[in-house]
Amino acid sequence: MLIVAVAPGGADATASLTDAHAARLQREVQHVMRDSRPGARQIGPNRVEWPRDGVTLTLAVPGEAHAARFADCPKRYACLWQDGGGAGRRVQFLHYRTYKLRAYGMPPFTHRGASSYYNHQTGGARAILHADFDFSMRGSGNLYGALNDRGRSITLAP
Repeated sequence: MLIVAVAPGGADATASLTDAHAARLQREVQHVMRDSRPGARQIGPNRVEWPRDGVTLTLAVPGEAHAARFADCPKRYACLWQDGGGAGRRVQFLHYRTYKLRAYGMPPFTHRGASSYYNHQTGGARAILHADFDFSMRGSGNLYGALNDRGRSITLAP
């Protein structure tokens, strides 16, 4: 079986998956949808969206390190990645409000918690990661020490 997935940034990159990898990815998508906030819908082989919340989760394709690069974080969004350097799954947030990361496939205190970020909002908008202390996300980078995998929520504000 061949599944063609368009890269999150809109590029023409594709991924060829074996039946086993496709099944593994689908199980991961189903797990996220079962254990996350209601209203989720699958919009691609490796993407889950909460349209009312302005949130999209992109899972890394088996055999690929990155679900999306830092440069793929859309303008007006704040993005978090599962691993350092923008590796692993990525969740992107649009609307000004506070989001619980667990509700969108990034539970704290697990390997699935946030380890890197990119605040690509415009007009001086703020993104604050709430962990053991609040961290103002400016530009992009990795979360170390008391922040790595410990974020509970993120607030986007004008």
